[in-house]
Amino acid sequence: MPAPRPLRPNRTSSLVALATIVALVASFTVLPPLSAAARPAERNSTEQRELLMRLLADTNLELDRRILAPIGDDVPHQLVLIADLPRVAPIVRVRAVAALAYFPNATTQRYLTSILGERGNLGTDLGTRLRQQALRSLAVGFRGEAVEDILTLRRDREPLIRQSVANALKDAGDPRVLPVLEQWLGAEPVITVRAAIDDAISTLRGR
Repeated sequence: MPAPRPLRPNRTSSLVALATIVALVASFTVLPPLSAAARPAERNSTEQRELLMRLLADTNLELDRRILAPIGDDVPHQLVLIADLPRVAPIVRVRAVAALAYFPNATTQRYLTSILGERGNLGTDLGTRLRQQALRSLAVGFRGEAVEDILTLRRDREPLIRQSVANALKDAGDPRVLPVLEQWLGAEPVITVRAAIDDAISTLRGR
C-alpha cells in the first residue's frame, strides 16, 4: 500500500474548512459565538482536541497549518494525543500523524520518530499505516534533519515500509543520501521498492 500523501491545501478546500470550523465551533454549547470574545487562545485543551477530531474525521477536508493553527495554541500537543489514542478511529489517527508535518518542533519530531520503532506498530495494518505516515511527515516537516531517522528503516522487514523510506528520502530532498540510495538499490530484492529507490535517486539528481 503506498504511503498516504500529505494533506495539500487548495483555495476551495481552505474556504470549506473555514466554514466547517465556524459550524463546528458554533455547535459547542460551552463556547461563545465566533467573535472578538471567542479567540482561539480562549479554547481550552479539551475543546481544541474535540474540534480537531471532528476536522480530522472529515476525510473530504484537506488540512494544513492555516486551517489547524487558528484552533488554538495547544494543537501540536493535541494532535499527538489523538494519534496515540487506541480508541480513536484509525483514519483519524493517521491524519493526525499527517497533520504533525505542519508543526515541526523538537516534541513532534521526537514523537514521529518514536512511531517508527514502536513495538505495537509492528506487523499490523494500522501500525504500518502509522509508520508510513510518520516517515512522510518527518520528511515533509523536517527535511534533511530527519534523514538519519528515516534511514533506520531501510532494512525493515516490511516492503511497504522500505518503499515509504525511499519515498520519504525523495521528499526530504537531501542529496547527501545519494550514495546510500545507490548502494541500497543494488541490494534491494523487491521490485516495487527498487522502483521507489530509483525514483528517489532520479529526483535527488535533478533528473
